[in-house]
Amino acid sequence: MKKLIKRNMDRESAERERLYECLHEAGHVIAARAYGFRVAWVSIDQNFISAQGANKRGALEIFGPMSMALCVHLINPILARRKMDGPDDERLVRGYCIQVLAGPVAEGHYNPDFDRAVAAVDLQQVTHVCERIFGERSERRAFRQRVGKEATAFVEAHKGVIFHFAVALYNRETILEVDIDQAIATARAQALLGAV
Repeated sequence: MKKLIKRNMDRESAERERLYECLHEAGHVIAARAYGFRVAWVSIDQNFISAQGANKRGALEIFGPMSMALCVHLINPILARRKMDGPDDERLVRGYCIQVLAGPVAEGHYNPDFDRAVAAVDLQQVTHVCERIFGERSERRAFRQRVGKEATAFVEAHKGVIFHFAVALYNRETILEVDIDQAIATARAQALLGAV
């Protein structure tokens, strides 16, 4: 009996961790689309992720759930200039950083035992952007704090949609670009109905 109870507890724990991973990725996807970035796919299926070549490019040594937001090509010219030229650049950089941070913020919102080490890659991305654009440490810190607060507010405002999208991802394991906006619309409708 004790072995059966432990096996059930282990399975429940694994399922809960998988849902937390889905919430993390859902935060990225919902924010990316809200800020106008395309998302090629989102997946918790390591076989699918590996087949996409995500781990063959050297830059992405990530093993685990992943969303492929297509926004780096928009941010790289700004990073190469090492400055933002006007409000459009600022909107792009802010949106990029918010979508990067929305993942760990969403996971942390639902996971009482959230370990910030899980978000190390996300935090490094935002730090890299800040270091490339802002010369002064105080400017970098102020920008990181601002986008951190904005990411937290975004997740709070969209937590129902994030939750329902995460459940869809949990059930489907992979959602491709052609289906992402429909999955978001369905999640939004479920959130409006208050179905949790």
